[in-house]
Amino acid sequence: MGFRVRSLCVLAAGLLVLAGARPILAQTGAQTGVGSRVAVSADPEVLARSARDSRDAGDHRAAAGAFAEAGRALILNNHAAGAAEAFTDAARSHLALGDVDGAYAVLAEAAAQLETAGPEAHAAAGRATASLARIRTNQGRYAEALILLDRSGALGGDRLDGPGQASLAYDRARILDFLGRAEESEGHARRALGLRREHLGEADSLTADALNQLAVSLQAQGRYDEADRAYRDALTVYEAANGPDHPHVAIALSNLGNILRRRGREHAAEPVYRRAVRIAESSGDDELLAQCLTNLGWHLRMTGRSPEADPVFRRAADLLVEVAGPDHPFTGIAFANLALILGDQDRHAEAEPLFVQALAALEPAVGTDSPDILATLDGYAHTLAKLDRKAEADAVYGRTLDIARARLSPGHPEAMRQTVAVADFLLDDGRAAEARRRLDEAEAALFQRIGAATGPGAGALRRTQALFERQVRASWTLAHPARAENSLPPNP
Repeated sequence: MGFRVRSLCVLAAGLLVLAGARPILAQTGAQTGVGSRVAVSADPEVLARSARDSRDAGDHRAAAGAFAEAGRALILNNHAAGAAEAFTDAARSHLALGDVDGAYAVLAEAAAQLETAGPEAHAAAGRATASLARIRTNQGRYAEALILLDRSGALGGDRLDGPGQASLAYDRARILDFLGRAEESEGHARRALGLRREHLGEADSLTADALNQLAVSLQAQGRYDEADRAYRDALTVYEAANGPDHPHVAIALSNLGNILRRRGREHAAEPVYRRAVRIAESSGDDELLAQCLTNLGWHLRMTGRSPEADPVFRRAADLLVEVAGPDHPFTGIAFANLALILGDQDRHAEAEPLFVQALAALEPAVGTDSPDILATLDGYAHTLAKLDRKAEADAVYGRTLDIARARLSPGHPEAMRQTVAVADFLLDDGRAAEARRRLDEAEAALFQRIGAATGPGAGALRRTQALFERQVRASWTLAHPARAENSLPPNP
């Protein structure tokens, strides 16, 4: 399976931007504080100056400690906004050391202290909590991130300016998309986009982030034409705002390649994928590179070049294990892709434990009924069938159909693909009547979707062809049961 690459997907200092905050750390509580000033044991400005000097000298550990002390002093001085900024700088210093847990701990301290400091500090507590949500999102702990974002909004969401409101909407859209809740994600992405267009303008890179997220949500719903336009618009803004070789350009290119491939334009997709990889290679961002490599590898596999995809997938997996860890959902996707490659080589016994490992990483993060695990479950079921574990394969295939029915709209491309895969299994297992029933249900859903559209596209027609081919095979088998055992038409 490939990635829908979200903007700001990498855990870095840029993650911790306080929505709606101003850099006012140099001010003291006496100047702009909340409530009356109380005595403190250290001058926050002295601490902040020391922290900045340490940071500029590359001593991030000392900077983290000094910024945190400045934050505590500013809270005692009733200067909530400055305290939030200081704690955020402390978290950035922890991230510069690769210490994500340290960054989370210092922000959690800030959020707790600011929340108890009184209602006047709740907006700053909300901003710190939003940064906690971003860390959990990048760790793949999406359900936890959503709870934190809800808390952030409750604390101070109504006090944010327009760009701050846009940041919360954008963050929510990302999390909901990761959780497979694409329709909800779309609504929040549209809100973020509208706010950023209003307050930042069409040409701002943050507006392009919102466009990219909107396209991601549309793609997840199978609305490829709309997603194509949004990705192209994001790409145009990214190139104009940041230059042609910026990492965000790689994000938009890799996503655009996915859409071109899904719309049957594989010849146009490949140079787009390869340009994305080249940009990611030079960015120094290994997580972005791994995602772009994964999308290229998926394209190579889907165009019948599994041997070429193999080293691409292996490199992506190695990178993700290193930068995200073996339990991150992104790494789960990488394990699933390695398993699929092994299946292509008829090495099903080796593929099976990799599928199990992939699901162990994916399911806690995205949920056991997420559409984003369909490809992994399908590959796992196929592997079980090849290992002659038919009952287990049947159960997993049934689960894929349950997810598609519950979480995808009627006629969704992924639901169609899954029905075809299940039909192939049923036909091979001698269950032609059941296969025909599944195919007829899918055909009705597909034509309902086509009828609701302005006109059937090439992708819809290809899906219709795949269904018809299996329907012919099922009908032939039912009409000639005695001959079907030895002379089935070839599986398309």
